[in-house]
Amino acid sequence: MAQPGGNHSLMPYAGVLAALFVLTVLTVAVARVDFGHPTNDIIALAIAGTKATLVVLFFMHVYESSRLIKVSVVASVVCLICLFFFILVDTMSRNFAAERFGPTAIENADLSGGPRPADDHGGDAHH
Repeated sequence: MAQPGGNHSLMPYAGVLAALFVLTVLTVAVARVDFGHPTNDIIALAIAGTKATLVVLFFMHVYESSRLIKVSVVASVVCLICLFFFILVDTMSRNFAAERFGPTAIENADLSGGPRPADDHGGDAHH
C-alpha cells in the first residue's frame, strides 16, 4: 500500500532524529562548560536554531514543499528575528538613564508631561 504524498523512506527521518539526539546531548554538554556569558548564550541559540531548522525542514515537510511555503517560512523567521532584535534593544537600553545620569535620574524624572509646580522658597527667587 502506497503512503499518501508519495513513497517516502524512513531513513531521512531516522537520520534527523539521530541528529536531534546528538544536538541535545551537545546542548547539555555545552551548558556544563563556562565559555563566558555571551558565548554560552550564542552557542545555545545556535544549537537550538539548528534543531528547529531540522524539525521544520524534515518533520514539517518544508524541504519538499512548494516555493510559496518556503518563502512563507523564511518571512516568518525574518519577522521573528526582527521581534527578538527590538526586544533585545529595548532591554539593553533600560539602564541607560541610570548609568548616564545617576541612580536617581529615573526616580526624579518628571514623566507626567504636565506643567511643573512652582518652587515656593519664601519668595526668594535667587538661591
